[in-house]
Amino acid sequence: MTSEISHRTTQNAASRDATDYSEGCRQLKPSTGEYDMPVISMFYGIIVRMFNFDNQKHHTPHIHVEYQNESAVVAIESGELLQGDLPPRAKRILFAWMEIHREELIADWRLAVNGEHPFKIRPLD
Repeated sequence: MTSEISHRTTQNAASRDATDYSEGCRQLKPSTGEYDMPVISMFYGIIVRMFNFDNQKHHTPHIHVEYQNESAVVAIESGELLQGDLPPRAKRILFAWMEIHREELIADWRLAVNGEHPFKIRPLD
């Protein structure tokens, strides 16, 4: 089942123009035509992702966050919500985590925009 879904995703991505690297928040890897969406941390139901080659739409270092049925794009340096929203409790938890791990987030951002996989970052305990 998983390989069937993966095959369909690859097949759909490959049918697009190779220069179209984005579809919403997901990023295409030019070499394979597959989506690259590494999860860098998970805690208290919050999923934090950093996509490779993701510096075109928001033009600032940022993370993509999912919590329950909500999603947001958050600037790493300022904590500003660039897109979407999260419940107040999830925002407080996320912002505390970001404050603790800001330097690691910036280092991961530098890797990701160059197509390298970001490192996992320790969750809140």
